[in-house]
Amino acid sequence: MPPSRPEKARRAKGYSIELVERLYTALWRQDVRDVLRLRACTGMHHTEIERIAAGGGEVRHVNDPSGIAGTVRFVHKSGNEHILSVDAAALAAIERMVAAGARPPSTRQSGPGGCPRADTVARVFARAAKRLGPSGPPELNPSGLRHSFATWAGGVGSVVYPGAGARRGADLRGRGPRRRRPPGSGSARGSGCHR
Repeated sequence: MPPSRPEKARRAKGYSIELVERLYTALWRQDVRDVLRLRACTGMHHTEIERIAAGGGEVRHVNDPSGIAGTVRFVHKSGNEHILSVDAAALAAIERMVAAGARPPSTRQSGPGGCPRADTVARVFARAAKRLGPSGPPELNPSGLRHSFATWAGGVGSVVYPGAGARRGADLRGRGPRRRRPPGSGSARGSGCHR
C-alpha cells in the first residue's frame, strides 16, 4: 500500500492568471489587493510582506527597460537575505504598504492600508470568491497564491534580468543548476507578472 499523502500535497499548486485577475477585480480593499499582487506575482510569504510593510526591507527604484521598476531587499523566513525584482504595479503596492506603516501586534481588526493580517486576507478572499461564483465559488487559499508565481514563471513568457537576459522558470524558482549558494549570500527572484 502506498504511503498516504496529506490533502495539502494533493491539491493543485497556484491559480491561473485569469482567476487571479478576476479575484483582483472582485476585491474591494486596496490593502488586500496589494497582498494578492505581491503573493501571486513574486512568490512572497505573508510574513515577508508584513516585514517589508513594517520597514524591514530596502526598496529601490530601478526603472530598467526590461520592465523591472525596482527591487526590494528583505530577510526571508529562512533568515537569508533576498533581493527581489518587481514590476511597476508590485513596486506601487510595496510603497503603499510601507507608507501606511506597521500595525501594532495587538490590533484585532486591521483596517485599510499597510499589510492586513493573514486572517483578514483569508476572510476578504472568501467573500470575493463568493462574488465570483455565488453558486459554486472557487476555493481560493491566500497561501496558494505564492505558488502561482512559480507556475506562471515556467509557462508564461520569459523573465528578464538586467544584463543577464531571460532565464528558465526552473532557474528562476531556484531549482536549476544555480541553486547552491553560500550561506548568507542571499538570492534573487524576479516578478512573474509581466505578460
